[in-house]
Amino acid sequence: MAARPPAGRDAYNYAWNVPATQAPAARDLTIAVVRPDWARESSVSSQTHKAFAAGFSSSLAADLDKILIAKGIKVSGPFPTYDDITYSDKKSADLALTPTVFLTMSDMKFGAPALVGSGGVADYVERKFSMTLQGFVEFVLVESLSRQKLWVKKLDLEPQQIVGVQAFAANTIVDPATGAPQRVDIGPPLYRGVEEAIGDAMMRWYPTIAQKAWTYLDSEEMATLKPQVNEIREHSGSLIK
Repeated sequence: MAARPPAGRDAYNYAWNVPATQAPAARDLTIAVVRPDWARESSVSSQTHKAFAAGFSSSLAADLDKILIAKGIKVSGPFPTYDDITYSDKKSADLALTPTVFLTMSDMKFGAPALVGSGGVADYVERKFSMTLQGFVEFVLVESLSRQKLWVKKLDLEPQQIVGVQAFAANTIVDPATGAPQRVDIGPPLYRGVEEAIGDAMMRWYPTIAQKAWTYLDSEEMATLKPQVNEIREHSGSLIK
């Protein structure tokens, strides 16, 4: 039987439950929630690591919605990006919550390619790797029309030491004259172990990220930003009567 490489995940489960609380006092505050963005300078982006990045962003945005509602705040969204918030939604909101994720991969080391198979047949090529993954999540509240930054909380993520494997197709090159195998080249990826490992790390971090968001998003503190919102809109001529 041919050896099989590891199987990638179909989905990532980012799980956290909103703490049980008494019904909150309603606040005269509306916040537009934006899905977390991945910083341009980050080693990880939603474009290069779509398998887990999109799931993380949608899960955290949904939990941020729940957190704000549980604290008596009116919400709109979640919106894919700040630019996706319609003008009317920006006007009706006081603030926009725009989280950013920044991750760095360091000390990346790859082992030599190793053939995996049986009976003298290479079924795939494996490369072990190790790395350190760290970063931070920044929670930012901006005045929803001007995008002026009013409040920032930064959560540093505890570094994680990660080891894993990448798997690639084994392309056997044969002698055209004799048909005998000459060598095995590394082919297309079969298992993106680095991406899977980062996704696993994000799942381990997720409860801490969500719990810190619960702590940071204090309704009383956020309510103190309302006068600044009004002042910004008065000066810009866009105060909503």
